[in-house]
Amino acid sequence: MRKKLNSFEEFQKEFLNDIQKDRPLQCMICLKSTNESIGTIYAHDMSRTHGNATITTFLAEEKHSLGYGAEAFTVFCAYVIQHYALHKIVSDVYSHNIRVPKMLERAGFIQEGYFKEHRRNQKGDWLDIIRLSLFEKDSRNLQNFAAQLAKKL
Repeated sequence: MRKKLNSFEEFQKEFLNDIQKDRPLQCMICLKSTNESIGTIYAHDMSRTHGNATITTFLAEEKHSLGYGAEAFTVFCAYVIQHYALHKIVSDVYSHNIRVPKMLERAGFIQEGYFKEHRRNQKGDWLDIIRLSLFEKDSRNLQNFAAQLAKKL
């Protein structure tokens, strides 16, 4: 689990560290009304050769279930697919997070796998992962879903 980034300075420090690793594109998620930072979203493990990337989102816990993460995720995915000409984007979701896979499926993602004890949390517990993917040919669903979300927010 990642910590909440409270300021642009914290984001910039993490970004400069991460860009040297495997995150070619990383953005802050901010509220439109106040510009408050509520999370981050990034593309990593990007392969232009194979036309895919993994998208990961971190959202402050108090901002869960309000639609902010879904809106940021769908807009970011649509941008990444178009800008980087990707064939497929992937998202790994912790299995205890039951809302996100349902949201992703409504946006056009399909479940491709379930990985037992695939990642560790900060306590050292093993967590299961659900892998969902969206293919470029299905990304129109993503854009429609993003438009529906924007009307609600």
